[in-house]
Amino acid sequence: MFKVMSLMKRRPDLSFADFRNWAEAKHPLLAQKLPGLRGYRMNVAKEESPDN
Repeated sequence: MFKVMSLMKRRPDLSFADFRNWAEAKHPLLAQKLPGLRGYRMNVAKEESPDN
């Protein structure tokens, strides 16, 4: 079994709300296409800050 963890930083031209929407709605659909994927967990920052 492999466990992968990655950190993503939003593009400067993307609002926090748009990035959160993409991360919660579209990214999981991309992940589902990975062959053999047995689980998927994601944590997204709840509020905007200069660091995220």
